[in-house]
Amino acid sequence: PALKNFKKGDKLNDKEFVRCAVWYGYWDASEETATGRLRLKAKYVENFVEKYFGRKIEKHGSLDGGTNFALRYLGGYYYYPIGDAADRRFAQVTKLIDIGNNEFSLSADVYEALFEEFEAIDPFGPPSEWKKIIKDQAYLPLVVAKINARIKKLADRYILVEYLEVSK
Repeated sequence: PALKNFKKGDKLNDKEFVRCAVWYGYWDASEETATGRLRLKAKYVENFVEKYFGRKIEKHGSLDGGTNFALRYLGGYYYYPIGDAADRRFAQVTKLIDIGNNEFSLSADVYEALFEEFEAIDPFGPPSEWKKIIKDQAYLPLVVAKINARIKKLADRYILVEYLEVSK
């Protein structure tokens, strides 16, 4: 996963946020290099982490692959391999509860779609609409995880303060 479970107050290191920013935030903002890798400006990563988590990256650096792809940091860019027809993951909120103090509890389904199907659908639209676009039901996006999370509303955005994958 691009983000490990955490609760409000847990201390996550910069690497956790960097991986999440590259994986979920700015995949499409990456550019291909002459060596056949993708690169993403570190500034995009910084903006994503500040916008969605309310914190700053203290130190940029390379990340080992672990269960995901490796990220190499060099000269203000993150580099990573290009995947052929890479799957896309996205989430849809299924339940949202106002718990006070500008905080909300939510549940969401995490979907995975093949690249071509992801490009064809509106990932923010209802799954019933996807069936009208993708005729072969075997290629519909699949729920690959369910999450519970807490978000906090700031003046101009929401930040994620707690994240827990509850099932796959």
